[in-house]
Amino acid sequence: MGEKIKVTRDICNTIKDKRITKGLTQKLVADQSKINYDSYKRIENFQTKNIERDKLKRITRVLDINDNFWLPNNAKMTAIRIPVDDYNYLLSLKESKDFDSITETILHCITEYKTNSQLLSCKDDVEDIIASALNKSYEKMINVLKNTIQNHEKILEKLSNSGVDVKRYENEVIEESRKRLHANAY
Repeated sequence: MGEKIKVTRDICNTIKDKRITKGLTQKLVADQSKINYDSYKRIENFQTKNIERDKLKRITRVLDINDNFWLPNNAKMTAIRIPVDDYNYLLSLKESKDFDSITETILHCITEYKTNSQLLSCKDDVEDIIASALNKSYEKMINVLKNTIQNHEKILEKLSNSGVDVKRYENEVIEESRKRLHANAY
C-alpha cells in the first residue's frame, strides 16, 4: 500500500467541481482512474478520511487537476469551515478568475493585493473569512477540551474516593488528550 493523504473538503470539492465542469460522470472518472465506483463516490462526497497518493494522482490526471497545488510535499494542511455566503462569494470569484480551487482563489487574493488595487477589498474580505473560520474552529476545539477536562476531573474525583491510584490514571488521560489534540490539529 502506498502513502496515504488526508482527504479534506477542499480536495473533494475540487475533484467534484472539475468533474462537473468537464461534464463527466462519477462512473466514467472512476473507470478511467481505475478506481472502484463506490470508492470514488466516497472520495467525492467527503466520506473517506484518507486516500492513497497513487489513487489521487490517477483521479487528478483524468480530471486535468494540478495535484501539486493542493498536495504540497511536507506541508501541513488544515480544514476550516467557511460560512455559506462567504463560500459562495469565493466560488464566484473562483469562476470569474478561472482558478482550479477555492484554495487557489484565497491564495491569489492574499498575495496579489499589493499590485492590484481591485483585489485590496477582496484581500480584506478573505482575511476576515479565514480569521472568522479559524476562530470558530479553535473555539469548538477549546470547548471540546474543556468538556473533556471536566469529565476527567469528575472521573478522577470518583476514582480517588474509591481508593484507585489516581496519578497513574491522570498520566494516561493527559497522554490520550494530547493524542486527540494532535489528531484534531492535523
